[in-house]
Amino acid sequence: MTAGANAIARPLGAQLSVVGACALGLLVARLASRGIHVPGHAALPALFFLVYAAKRVPRTGAAGATALPTIAASLLGFAGDAGGAATLLAIAGVVEAAAFLAPGFATRLVPCLIVGLVAGAARIATQAIPLALGQPDLGAPALASALGYALFGALGAALVPAVDSLRARRRAS
Repeated sequence: MTAGANAIARPLGAQLSVVGACALGLLVARLASRGIHVPGHAALPALFFLVYAAKRVPRTGAAGATALPTIAASLLGFAGDAGGAATLLAIAGVVEAAAFLAPGFATRLVPCLIVGLVAGAARIATQAIPLALGQPDLGAPALASALGYALFGALGAALVPAVDSLRARRRAS
């Protein structure tokens, strides 16, 4: 039985609890990491929780797990500027597209790394939009942030299969 078939067999309440737990984890991680000034560090918990939600919930797992904390963070003033919310929605779109095109991607390390890199690189697109609209050039800090997002995104997405293998080892013993 594949991970996708297992997720479909889950009752709706269990699926909603997974989405809610991932949304809460994403919001708490965002709050806890506000004082860290490493470019792209927010992508690690974001990609972990989004890929985990996409793995456990068959349809719109990452979208549901993204919409809730994005709205809450925006209302509470934690999203920073509009670029923070746009980045979170862009990486959720990449994760959802990956879950649609390759439903079992979150069970293997290499596809998770690729999805994490691509989703983290979506930060470049969200920072290119203000530049296209004529706002001042963000330059090297924007590039460093986008590179950090891609690297931390790959690490965060790669944690999902690692956590699952640890859970499987713990159950076996």
